[in-house]
Amino acid sequence: MEAVSSWWGSLEGAYRVFYALGIVSALALLIQVVLTVFGLDDILDAAEGEGTSLLSMRTVSGFLAGFGWTGVVMMRAGYSTLAASIGGTVVGLLFAGILLLIIRVMMGLRHSGTIDYRNAVGVAGKVYAPIGGGLKKPGQVEVLVQGRLRTVAAMTRHDRDLPTLTRIRVVDTVDSNTLLVAPLDAEAAEPQDTK
Repeated sequence: MEAVSSWWGSLEGAYRVFYALGIVSALALLIQVVLTVFGLDDILDAAEGEGTSLLSMRTVSGFLAGFGWTGVVMMRAGYSTLAASIGGTVVGLLFAGILLLIIRVMMGLRHSGTIDYRNAVGVAGKVYAPIGGGLKKPGQVEVLVQGRLRTVAAMTRHDRDLPTLTRIRVVDTVDSNTLLVAPLDAEAAEPQDTK
């Protein structure tokens, strides 16, 4: 510990700034990677809206890590503080941009596996568990959603109850997990537009 204290005391002002930014931001990035590996990155996502903006905790940490360590390397190579700051800014922005791209690709992969029941609108299916008419009692329907047959909660505005095996069509969503359906025989009973 005394060696670290002695080393830190021997550094001039610019070195201290570059080292401090590099060390602290690299540790912040390491913590974020560990949280992601153990599936705890939802904490970060909740805090910053999934980290897909330019000024997220992840991209700022990437910028500061690139800035700090580039500054240290350039100062050690004999460049001035100004040159090291400019070089650090360029590399920091590059790091932040790469991190932002990686995060957006990862979020896209995460969301591509998520079921979006709006994709079922217009699809025909059948009642699996009876549905009460007039939005009174939810039931369940079997429909093809995103290429897979699913059993999904459903309600209907139709005035009559829909018993098991009634053929239906999804007309809308009630919420993110419930479909709004209508019986197919109601579609056939509607007058056709003859224009």
